[in-house]
Amino acid sequence: MVLDQYTLDHYLKTEETLDDRAEFHDGLILPVEAATPTHARLGSRLASVLARAFPSCAVYDSTLNLYIASANRVLHPDATVICGPVNSPKPDCVDNPTILVEITSPSTKDYDHGTKREHYFTLPTLQHYLLVSQTERKIGHYQRSGAARIDKTWIDETRIYSDRPSGAALFLSDIELPVDAIYSDILP
Repeated sequence: MVLDQYTLDHYLKTEETLDDRAEFHDGLILPVEAATPTHARLGSRLASVLARAFPSCAVYDSTLNLYIASANRVLHPDATVICGPVNSPKPDCVDNPTILVEITSPSTKDYDHGTKREHYFTLPTLQHYLLVSQTERKIGHYQRSGAARIDKTWIDETRIYSDRPSGAALFLSDIELPVDAIYSDILP
């Protein structure tokens, strides 16, 4: 089976007319799975928690187009935080996130932890990448090490919070995100 190849400009012009959400993967337009109710609630909650924690930054949901020039892709993270001016290299796209969040599911976990993570790590402004499980109280946290934005070393600070007492927190640099505020009434 031969797949049609598309340009990024074609994708950006037709994205709003597509029947389902889709991403652009270097010439291919690929559908994005519909979110489960748990996934959707976590996405809303995370956007709210991030907006409170980073009041001087802009917080976006999964409808935002994130352009990754090194891979010629447009992806839709579940949440994006941009601290500073928004850089829009292509129409309706940004490429300068400070924090990216993916809510993982059994079907997306390997992609979110693998290929997608590697693409995200090429973004020089990215400082934190969070992988939030929708099946257990577990948050993967990758933080760029060093002060230099071009430092390619990332520290994995993944934690499971189901065995921790109430009041556990995730720290993004010096900003505290209460884990209960993320998972309360969604997962035990």
